[in-house]
Amino acid sequence: MLRNSYKKLLEDTRKYYKNLKKIRCKHIENDLIIFGDSGFSHLLIKDRKLRSIDEQFRKLCLVQYIPQIINNDGIKKETRIIQSKEYGQIEYIALSGNFDNKIVKIILRKLGNGNYHFWSIMDK
Repeated sequence: MLRNSYKKLLEDTRKYYKNLKKIRCKHIENDLIIFGDSGFSHLLIKDRKLRSIDEQFRKLCLVQYIPQIINNDGIKKETRIIQSKEYGQIEYIALSGNFDNKIVKIILRKLGNGNYHFWSIMDK
């Protein structure tokens, strides 16, 4: 039973995520956020290993909050920049807000001069 509900959640969330494609984000000067395969894969995999089913389930359930976080006022923004030999500058932006009595945070990533793309989502 749990396996079937996980499979349905995975399929439904994948369809929803693919329909996001690109969204302008007022918290990063109206730049586009790209919703590509790497971001979706990161919901399921970390450090080249599958996340636990519980962790995947939790992250997949949070995907519905992405548009609200990107477009709402009252969102907290944190930025971290690191240097990489492979990519040069990597910028991570965390946007978080309170939704349904939990804090939901999305992570955006920008490699060098590329576009921002969705990287992860989590709750507290």
